[in-house]
Amino acid sequence: MQAFERQLASAGWRPGLPPAHAGAPARPEPSAARVAQDGFAASAQHPGLLFFHAGPFNADLAQAAAQRLRQRLDELDAPRHAKERLLRVFSALARHLARPGPDAAEPQGRIAVGGLGEHFWVLCSRRLPSDQVARVRARLDTLRLLSADELAVLNPSEHRFDTLSEVAGAPDEPGPEEGDSGWLQVACNSSAPIEYGFSRPLPDGGAQLHVRAWI
Repeated sequence: MQAFERQLASAGWRPGLPPAHAGAPARPEPSAARVAQDGFAASAQHPGLLFFHAGPFNADLAQAAAQRLRQRLDELDAPRHAKERLLRVFSALARHLARPGPDAAEPQGRIAVGGLGEHFWVLCSRRLPSDQVARVRARLDTLRLLSADELAVLNPSEHRFDTLSEVAGAPDEPGPEEGDSGWLQVACNSSAPIEYGFSRPLPDGGAQLHVRAWI
């Protein structure tokens, strides 16, 4: 759990999990940046926890995890569209966790899923190499600028980030599109802007990325 503690959060991050009676945050921009404390430890003890995994992550495990979550959701009396959106978000984040780093070593990550009132949440964390930190931050910031109406008409498989940046009025950094459609998938299926934060820089210049989505 230490990788998720004592991180300096961006304006998009809210520390910990709200009490079980609270609802999901509204789409308007959240308050100023603050320090997140013990996020994964809180999620692992939350009464609405549906799924939790910490450790190695690969494509096979991501697929098995999605299947296990689907089985858990079949047991719940929740709207079908919410379950489908949750599975799309979970699958996109699980694929992100399963992407190997530059050293081709098996990636390590954490992912948790839970229910909170009428909403679901997904929380994940993974290490990013130094050459990806700025790009991922820019991508997530761009998605946070798009309104719910703008996201509603987007197709993650058809839109590129240069087009999205024009809509959001944000500068775009050139680079490969691999993985970008996954972030768009998360944003399009969430009921609030993606929340994210980076841990303090690691010795090699990389950082631990922490993401939470509400459905």
